[in-house]
Amino acid sequence: MRFWIASILAASTAIVWPGGIAMASSEEVISQERTALSESCSSLELLDGFATTVDVNGDNLPDVVTNYQRILCDGSQMMFCGSGGCTRNVFIQRPDGSFFQVGSFLTYEIEFDSPADASFLVAAHGMNCGQSGVETCQLRFQVSGDTAVLREDANEIAVEQTSQSASTEVNSTCGLLPDINAITVETMREVSARLVNIAADAAQACASMATAGGVPEISLRLAIALAAIPERAAEARELAAKLSDEGSAEARNLLGSMLSNGIGGPVNDAQAAILFHQAAQAGFGPAMFNYGMARLHGVGLPAYRQHAILWLERAVGAGDAEAMAVLGWLLLSGDGQVADRPRGLELIHAAVDANGLRSASEAKASYDYLAAFSGGHDIGLPPHAQTSEQAGENWEKFLALAAERGDRRFMIEAMSVAQRKEGAEEVLEAVIAPLKPEDRLASWLSRIAITHPDRDQDVYTHLLLYRGMLLYSIETDIQPYIDRMTERLSDSVPSKDSDGLDVRDEDIAHLWREAGSKCAAGEQIGLETYLQCARADALAELLWMRSYCPDSGANRTWLRCEQ
Repeated sequence: MRFWIASILAASTAIVWPGGIAMASSEEVISQERTALSESCSSLELLDGFATTVDVNGDNLPDVVTNYQRILCDGSQMMFCGSGGCTRNVFIQRPDGSFFQVGSFLTYEIEFDSPADASFLVAAHGMNCGQSGVETCQLRFQVSGDTAVLREDANEIAVEQTSQSASTEVNSTCGLLPDINAITVETMREVSARLVNIAADAAQACASMATAGGVPEISLRLAIALAAIPERAAEARELAAKLSDEGSAEARNLLGSMLSNGIGGPVNDAQAAILFHQAAQAGFGPAMFNYGMARLHGVGLPAYRQHAILWLERAVGAGDAEAMAVLGWLLLSGDGQVADRPRGLELIHAAVDANGLRSASEAKASYDYLAAFSGGHDIGLPPHAQTSEQAGENWEKFLALAAERGDRRFMIEAMSVAQRKEGAEEVLEAVIAPLKPEDRLASWLSRIAITHPDRDQDVYTHLLLYRGMLLYSIETDIQPYIDRMTERLSDSVPSKDSDGLDVRDEDIAHLWREAGSKCAAGEQIGLETYLQCARADALAELLWMRSYCPDSGANRTWLRCEQ
């Protein structure tokens, strides 16, 4: 087993004392902690329970444990807490009465159960045991010299015992809630399903623990559990709002995501954008991405590309795979700034490697762009798109990957490209089926709604767009599926009989030919040529929506797909 202990031992938000530096007394330990914490907090209050004594190593001397759950930093109890718990520092007393720090831990709880061999159990986030964040695990550390070291020999058994016993202990169910902020495209469905399945038990357990201890981290977990229960999602909003008011960046991102995705009440994009900004300013990585997307697309606030790019860059710096994919596209295309195609393409491939939620979709769209503007010439972007042939292979790979990962838009396109009628009905049924909480809930509670470009409205548009092409390529009329989706979406989509434009079909076809000729005649991709190409694409989409297909003959026109 591989143990990821970097986020537990010497946590980045903890105040870590250099090994070997002694403090003369327990009072000095607290004084030094207060001084160091004051560097991060304009106002600081140490609450009851901040420092407790325990015999860690069996020498009958009282050692000191400080608990950062029990502070008010600028009015917030959550400043040094996150999805993996809160910071706790352990100080050992020497025979001369001085103290030294042996470790700093980001943990839900520490159990000093074995002073005889100077070891103790740390309740940790599942990722520290090589898991995906779905399980909480127990890690045993042992004091050796001036530090606490991981006892790997004891942890294999501890992790197994944790998984086996968690389902039978009511309060432990609260600790089993998955980390909704650490999901990838490969774990999203697993994490979402687990959240839905244990939500009721976890809500009961977390409510019991919150009443008993009043720990902000437990209250945040309670809000997540309540959000997974449709009839109690409004309570989740109220609790997340309370925690947000207390200064929790993670609660602000949770509340913003609920407002953006309409969980527990109506959508409020403006308030969501404000919350994302506040959480981003506090350094919360997913919120940096969410706020960047809000400014990029003008969701809740006016669109402001340069501000969006600034926050997406910060999110990339925090390791956010979604930000890598979006910023990669912006750099590749020069959308809103000067293009940096090599770095853009590198970021896109890095996002795919990191299993970002929309990475394959962004990668496929990026290779669409490269193919459209290469003009058949070699692209010259090593190592991924040195030649047009290499770029074409990547386009096919990412189209298949986006469809495989469940992007319903590209499931439609992949079916058209493959030109295989076999299995088409099964794919179309999956495409028009409504999304279920057990498939997406984790991302709905952590990411702005536009993270998912295959929402029902986008899928509906793609069905209209590809109706003619599928009728031609696999001889399948998908109109019955369009009708079923229209009925389900009711008034949220326009009538299939009209696109709302009082323009004749033949006039649209004429405008398409005119724009297409100007697009093809452009020797360089300047602004005018780009606009003509974009106009031709938009007109082509209108014709597809009206069930026209391009004529493959020399006339460069459109015919009814039935013809």
